[in-house]
Amino acid sequence: MIEKSHPVETLADYNKYIVFEQVAAKAKTSVWQVVNRKSRFGLGLIEWYPQWRQYTFSPVEGGTFNDECMVDIANFMTNLRHWEREHGEAYHED
Repeated sequence: MIEKSHPVETLADYNKYIVFEQVAAKAKTSVWQVVNRKSRFGLGLIEWYPQWRQYTFSPVEGGTFNDECMVDIANFMTNLRHWEREHGEAYHED
């Protein structure tokens, strides 16, 4: 897993098919949209799921993802959780 100063840098240019865009930030967690890099079509949301105390990915209905994209989404969620635990707050894009 690639570790950098915040989750956006971690995978922003890593995957050739998807990008992660922050759509909301709460006090301790944030909401991210997974977007197709080429078409800009929203593919799903990454949000904090309080019952499981971790981030989850909710894909759009009928979404299809290859193994590379799934690994990158999972790594992004892990890095996001680690960043927020380390800093005690949600990551906020400037």
